[in-house]
Amino acid sequence: MDRTILPLLVLLKDSVRISVRTQMAFAREIPVNGYGIADLMVVVWQRPPGETFTDVASFARIAKPCTRAFESKLTDWRRAMSQASRYRFFSNQAVVVLPPAVAQRAIPFLDTFRKIKVGLWSFCPDSDRIRAYFTPRAAAAKSAKYYINAIGLVSLAATQALPIAQKGRVKPA
Repeated sequence: MDRTILPLLVLLKDSVRISVRTQMAFAREIPVNGYGIADLMVVVWQRPPGETFTDVASFARIAKPCTRAFESKLTDWRRAMSQASRYRFFSNQAVVVLPPAVAQRAIPFLDTFRKIKVGLWSFCPDSDRIRAYFTPRAAAAKSAKYYINAIGLVSLAATQALPIAQKGRVKPA
């Protein structure tokens, strides 16, 4: 994982529209078999007070969480875009985070980011500033199975706990 993710965590919490009922959990380096290791995975959901779910599948079905997977690179934006495009299989949104100078080199290819529905953000650790050049709309993950598994992995590693009694990966049926 690149150094740019660590200070980004704090800023990301502030960038999500938080209400009294909005909850957020995040975890670093989430490996989803066959689709890569997201540098950061964020799960946001509206939580009824006191609600706890029996398992990951019921949490996903009832709470309808929105997931964002982030890939950060210090230099190679093409590789970051390629990796982030695979994250669409298990997340609702995928975003590439780059230093401002590297993001400037990627901006001429912003149409490609739009076509593959991968976001492009820059993050400057000196000023703690995030600039969103493109953020895709949340869309259903391409694979429901891997979406649920990714949420299960976040439930195991999350900084803030998900309201799930039985945490972890979903066993194949």
